[in-house]
Amino acid sequence: MSHPQPFDAAVVLDALGASLPPALVDPAMMEPLRAFAADLPAVWNWGMLECRLAASDAAVDLLTCCSDVGPARAAMALAVDRGNLDLLAPGPARQVKAWSRSAAPVAASPQLWFEWETLARAANNPLIWFGADAAFFEGPSAPPVDDPCALALACLGQQVADIAPFEPAVRRVQAALPEGGRLLGIGSLRPRGRNALRMFCALPDGGFSPWLQAIGWPGDLELAERHRAAARAPLEPVFVQLEAEPELNPYLGIEARQTVQGFPSRRDRASWLRFLCRDGLADRAKADALLAWPGRSRLSDGRTLHRSFHIKVALRPDGPQAKGYLGFAALG
Repeated sequence: MSHPQPFDAAVVLDALGASLPPALVDPAMMEPLRAFAADLPAVWNWGMLECRLAASDAAVDLLTCCSDVGPARAAMALAVDRGNLDLLAPGPARQVKAWSRSAAPVAASPQLWFEWETLARAANNPLIWFGADAAFFEGPSAPPVDDPCALALACLGQQVADIAPFEPAVRRVQAALPEGGRLLGIGSLRPRGRNALRMFCALPDGGFSPWLQAIGWPGDLELAERHRAAARAPLEPVFVQLEAEPELNPYLGIEARQTVQGFPSRRDRASWLRFLCRDGLADRAKADALLAWPGRSRLSDGRTLHRSFHIKVALRPDGPQAKGYLGFAALG
């Protein structure tokens, strides 16, 4: 599969309009989403609409990614120079400027993910994830960076004034990774009003529970294993998000791979969604809409827009939450 090429998020949302499932994205939300996207530069390789799977939660947020493939990073640097990211608050603007300049240490990060809370007052202060490993897009065969822990800490240093309180947790998480495990990304949760960070890791088949025990994760291991078993197809890796503030807290995000990266089996994802519906974490109509999302759309410039999805279950102190992500990328 070719690398995704930069796109304009507003143009993409227009192209997806008729395909977006109303069970997941209320049509009334599309105009404010598109209006917000129209203020963003055309520098994105990947995008997602983050939807809550519970019947009672209609919130939708926009996620966009700029990665170091093709012309995307150069396009981001040009957008910074031209003032096309003036909508950002000063803190995120500094982070983006540092990443877009090849001389900055954080430029070794292979991608930036932006989580825009598009209908919130803080839309100009997105949660920014710095990638720490090219395997995020390219899979486990991607060559690892020389020192992902050092890169992750350097990136965190762009977001918080003092990384020292968080460094022990980051190093412990990285050091305990089993063979084939990767530290994929890191981001501060300060845009959400919390002095905490979130780490994103990939674990090979069989590496989940021993790793959580080794790092001293303080959550419910039995509950985590139950959701992990439901989440992954045989022999698949599992993707995990952890929080530290500065020590690890009980939060745990569990994800399976994005379907565009080699959809293992519709049956496996359908099984996971049935599990979530039985647990009351997902609405049946929303689950069906998510399963029906993968496919292709056509952009006005003739490029093909590939549609994919993934699922995330977050184990939180106030109870589990399930989310579905409607993904899209222009792949030529």
